[in-house]
Amino acid sequence: MTLGRVLWRVVLIKLAILLALAIALQQSRLSTRFDTDAERAAHVLGVLTSGTPAPHRSEVTPCPSKPRSSSGPAPSSR
Repeated sequence: MTLGRVLWRVVLIKLAILLALAIALQQSRLSTRFDTDAERAAHVLGVLTSGTPAPHRSEVTPCPSKPRSSSGPAPSSR
């Protein structure tokens, strides 16, 4: 019974340390790669929704003022 409690404490401490390191490293990377909060938010949203990172700030184009249509790409002529 006491061995299980000790192991759970070790697991929780390890998770806390890993989470702290991940947060510290991620914040520094985002602050050096992107200038504005909007660019950082777009990158994080892109990673969370598609699993692939959003483009770097040199590759970002301004957003159009009109919303995009949700119809998707045009069908091919195959």
